[in-house]
Amino acid sequence: MSWIPPRLRSILGPDLESITAESLAALIGQAESQDLEFKREPWKASDSGRKECAYDIADKANGGGALIVVGLSEQDGVAAAIQPFEQSEHDLGLWIHQIVAERISPPVRVAHRVVESGTGEVHLVSIEPSTGTPHGVAVGSDALRFPVRSGTTRRWLAEAELADWYQRRA
Repeated sequence: MSWIPPRLRSILGPDLESITAESLAALIGQAESQDLEFKREPWKASDSGRKECAYDIADKANGGGALIVVGLSEQDGVAAAIQPFEQSEHDLGLWIHQIVAERISPPVRVAHRVVESGTGEVHLVSIEPSTGTPHGVAVGSDALRFPVRSGTTRRWLAEAELADWYQRRA
């Protein structure tokens, strides 16, 4: 079973496996928030795309968990239309799990599911709330950055905040 933000369970169902193309349509008109993000297209299969994916996942784990819907366009932060994309040779679910393993420390629990919609796919990425915060993203030779969501934007933990988070975890 996979995690869905509690406020979305009445719209989408209790877990990732219960989401259908029809229930995704109920997201139209919903605003992005700390626990929900829309992406029209998947992250680019480049180093910058892998880094952006890692930042997206880590900031949501640090912020209490979230659902990312890839294949849903937004306008001014509000879901506008389901826009499935064609299946590619690139296995997005495997790619995401590899990024989590390679770039996020400590690792984050994620689940991935594909929902067929029309002639394409919508990908769902569930990021569970974590007791292992803060999660850092490897950005170079032994350097970590610690992203956190602040509403619908990302910011970076300052040194004092990072120290507080580590103390809470201990």
